[in-house]
Amino acid sequence: FYISQVVLEQGLQSSHHSCSNLIRDKEEMARLEHAGHSIRTAEGLAKLIEGKLAEVEETDVADKRRELAELYLEAKQFDEAIEQFTIAIDRLGVSDPALEQQIIKASISKFDLRISEAEKAAADPDLDSEARRQLEGQVRAIKAEKLDVLLDSLRDRVKRYPNQNEDRMELARLLLEADELDEAVTHLQRLAAHPKLGLQASLYLGQCFAKKGVFDLAEEQFHKVLDGQKNMTNLRKEAVYDLGMLHRKLGNMDQAMAAFKSIYVADSSYRDVSEIVESSTAAG
Repeated sequence: FYISQVVLEQGLQSSHHSCSNLIRDKEEMARLEHAGHSIRTAEGLAKLIEGKLAEVEETDVADKRRELAELYLEAKQFDEAIEQFTIAIDRLGVSDPALEQQIIKASISKFDLRISEAEKAAADPDLDSEARRQLEGQVRAIKAEKLDVLLDSLRDRVKRYPNQNEDRMELARLLLEADELDEAVTHLQRLAAHPKLGLQASLYLGQCFAKKGVFDLAEEQFHKVLDGQKNMTNLRKEAVYDLGMLHRKLGNMDQAMAAFKSIYVADSSYRDVSEIVESSTAAG
């Protein structure tokens, strides 16, 4: 009986030891898997892409193409990603807003990479003034091209998916950036009553009206944001700042400074309010 008991205890200890090892192994595998997913090397990504290409050869379906496209996107191979997302939509046989959004994302990333490379080149201290001027012009041209492509893409999406309000809001924001103000106003007015996007739409409407020189309507829209957003959120700060700039343009300096100071008290690092308030105080 004693011998049997010792064997049993040893077996239980061994089993406990094995279980502990198994748990530790699983935890280590999970840790390594997470690390591999978070920081993939170029070589690792290339192997994953190669493996996914082999899977696509065996079973050419939309999900496999999407997974391949996502790997290309991670590898910053944007043209290949766009091609695979497009094929995935073709395999589905129907429009897919999520996949189309991924194509836009890949296009944006492609432009951002070109812009980043051109800006880095333009910042080279060894450049002569003419070369720097040309590179800065190139940066502006790429940004303009990016804006045109995004506007075309979003106009198409809003036309085909009129109830995708986030797309409509993004389109309106880009139209405002491009000074296509009348078209921006049309979209923003449709969003003005939206329960979640209405205040943002009011802010952009105010900015549109200010650019168009309709200052009373601009002020009205900024106050709508302030009435609906009592805490000093980023949205409220932007509306207060825009209101301050509007009053300054109209020569209402007391009202302008009151607006800037209200931001300064809450967040002195916001835009240039610190400079505005402190220079005004010094001048006074």
